Amino acid sequence: MIYNVFDNDKHPLTVIEAATPCAAAHQFFVQNPAVHSLWIGETGAHARWYYMPDRHPTFQDKPTVDYQTFGARLKEARNATGRTQAQTAALVGIPQPRWAEYEAGVVLPPLLRLLHFIAILELDPAILFPEFFTTRKQPRSAESRSPAPTSNKRRHPRPKPPALS
Repeated sequence: MIYNVFDNDKHPLTVIEAATPCAAAHQFFVQNPAVHSLWIGETGAHARWYYMPDRHPTFQDKPTVDYQTFGARLKEARNATGRTQAQTAALVGIPQPRWAEYEAGVVLPPLLRLLHFIAILELDPAILFPEFFTTRKQPRSAESRSPAPTSNKRRHPRPKPPALS
């Protein structure tokens, strides 16, 4: 079958012969590595949208964490507290085997459970996910800070309202 390929504004780009619209999209993506989305169909009005998420500009150069790396960091954070897996699991309210799966990198905890862990265990999220946090500025020394104000006056007084006549 012959399929029309359209850009995101549904302007015609080319014609591709393929068995299915999906195969036509795949063929076009292979031939055009810079393209991340397109429309395939018989006419622009009856086209179907296809995209390659890994090529989309919003997904490029984004950090990711694999399960094993996350598990190792979680285990390191737990060991830093001096607790066992059973103690930690009891503290956060989950079975110990589930905690062991998280540390082994078998599964990732759901987002709300992860936030619960961070709050209960008083973890710094940057320890578990340093890829997602920029380097933090070092606190300034006391000498480099500006002196504290000596009075209660505002540094920039509010302007006075105009007088009513």
